[in-house]
Amino acid sequence: MKKFILSLVVIAVLAGCSADEQATYQDDLAYVGFVSSAVDLKVPINSTSSVDLVLRASNKSNVARTYNVAAIAAQTDANSATYSFPATFTIPADSYTGTLTITGTDNNLINSTIKKLTLKISGFGANESFDNDKVVINIVEVCPVNSVNFPGNFSSANFYNDGISTVYQVVAGPQPNTFIIRNFFEGATSPDLTITYDPSNNRVTFVPKALGINFGNGPVSIRVPTSGSNFSSIDGCTGRISLWIEYWLPNTNQTYRAAGYNEIFART
Repeated sequence: MKKFILSLVVIAVLAGCSADEQATYQDDLAYVGFVSSAVDLKVPINSTSSVDLVLRASNKSNVARTYNVAAIAAQTDANSATYSFPATFTIPADSYTGTLTITGTDNNLINSTIKKLTLKISGFGANESFDNDKVVINIVEVCPVNSVNFPGNFSSANFYNDGISTVYQVVAGPQPNTFIIRNFFEGATSPDLTITYDPSNNRVTFVPKALGINFGNGPVSIRVPTSGSNFSSIDGCTGRISLWIEYWLPNTNQTYRAAGYNEIFART
């Protein structure tokens, strides 16, 4: 009898050890998938950057869960030399989420045209199902604009100068994220234009100003257009400033074009 009882105890202990080595879940079925179906990977020119993808499970497991990750060739047009990622993806034990890092490298192969990398996870367990097993990474080159790399000489054939191509000097402004276009309004008492850009989206604004010149019915001023959906911008990749400017007469509230004139400055 004692030997029989001892045998039962040994069997129970062994069975317990075996059970501990198996993954156990809080629920019968785990749903696993990417948190986002699409993300942007913005790669600075001649540099690298990365973005983290989050994989989430509907429950926890007492052991780490590892999945396979691969690109879907038919849904990917990004050059393979411009991205890298691990072949596996792990959700740690007792966790709902895991992180996969995608690295983008310019390699002179990325430009402002968005290229797509589509990834798919596989390797689900018997009691797992996918919720969102694919994610699209939009890879695009970005060119940070700053006071060191952007200033220089720019040509423009603008409305103010009767469409005559002229070279202008653009210098760093006195405040962060500002530039000054020197002698933009030649002949005016206030010939320079200071522009401010938002580094998060490279959109440009400027403060309305009187030019100190008269035309027709009175003094001329400039301002951001009061109608239309166009916006001014700056592009470090192409070396261009695109300004939408409305010329108007404050005395009579007369405007030359409410939607503004698009004045393009291109680095020479």
